[in-house]
Amino acid sequence: METNKPTEFHSIKEVAAYAHVGPPAIYLAISNGRLKATKKNNRLIVTLEDLEEYQLTKYNRDRKKINGQLVFDVKNGQFSVFHVSKILSEMFRRPYHVQRIYYFIYAGKIRASKKGSAWVISREALEEFVLAEGAHPSCAASS
Repeated sequence: METNKPTEFHSIKEVAAYAHVGPPAIYLAISNGRLKATKKNNRLIVTLEDLEEYQLTKYNRDRKKINGQLVFDVKNGQFSVFHVSKILSEMFRRPYHVQRIYYFIYAGKIRASKKGSAWVISREALEEFVLAEGAHPSCAASS
């Protein structure tokens, strides 16, 4: 089944809905020059091509690099607080909110290191925490 993609959007609400973000994010991207928009009849018009270009280049913490290396590299066992929250929630089948993970870091229950402004949790540190919580560490390593 083929879906008809619009070639241009005539409202910020349309753009935001298509991009799965809120209207303030679209206004900010336009005002910062990261998303192209033209005015037509006192309305902002964004083309699908410009929106797709913006989506490819917008900030994504998972792709953040410091000194040419990824800060978070799930394949090599370097997780973000968000990743650990998702892993533990799935593993224990109960919510492990991001705030709870930060608490565990500050309380010393999960070892983590800082890379820039981000906390990075290694696979080994996650496995230690999982053992202390009472689950098998192979569950953490496979996520």
